[in-house]
Amino acid sequence: MAFMMEDKDSNTLDGVSSQLQLKSSLSSKASSQTLNKQQVLNRIRHRKSLNRIRGAFEDLLGSSKGNTASAQDQIWLQQDDAFSSP
Repeated sequence: MAFMMEDKDSNTLDGVSSQLQLKSSLSSKASSQTLNKQQVLNRIRHRKSLNRIRGAFEDLLGSSKGNTASAQDQIWLQQDDAFSSP
């Protein structure tokens, strides 16, 4: 399903509307499906929570990769080499 957002005050540049109106697009009008507000809102919330979980997981993986690089740096610096001192 595709949705179009319509702003009632399209003439105002600085105005921000707090309302969102969902209208079906031309392709979904042909299929005669009706939009349920709660289903659409649940789908938006579900997508948002999945994106939040995915972001947290990627941050976790990114931080563990960063720790391995710093561990390798520490091993390199622990050697008794005059050129490896910071």
